[in-house]
Amino acid sequence: MTVPSPSQANNRIRLERIADDSIGQAHSLEQALQNERYALETRDTPALGATAEAKREIVARLEALESQWQSAMADLPGVSPAGDDGSHDDDPRRQQFMTVVARCKDLNQTNGAIIRLRRQQLKDTLRIVSGSTTETYDPSGVEAAPVSRPALARI
Repeated sequence: MTVPSPSQANNRIRLERIADDSIGQAHSLEQALQNERYALETRDTPALGATAEAKREIVARLEALESQWQSAMADLPGVSPAGDDGSHDDDPRRQQFMTVVARCKDLNQTNGAIIRLRRQQLKDTLRIVSGSTTETYDPSGVEAAPVSRPALARI
């Protein structure tokens, strides 16, 4: 059994600290995404702006931590910087981090879908109010001829 050198032991401690910090930031991102979802549901525009700023800051910190992680991994003997050898895949901290990141991805996709739906609803409303043609279909599913209507804003 090989005894790790003091620098290797310090590097392991550094990796543990980076992993713990990354987990904390991932949890912060998860909370920010949950706050964003609530702001979307309640149509709270100021809260949406605040959550967008919070997300940007957290993602910047996560990117810095990932860079630190890659650097620390490169300093370990026999480990590639990208961790391609799988040496850190079984690290419980890294697994916990990846689990939280997966939840964040799901939350972000849901929030994105809500935003796309709201954007389409707004476009449809503006089209109706401005008197633009609306997309309609006959009972057989064939697109009906466009109908021009007076703008509601002029009525």
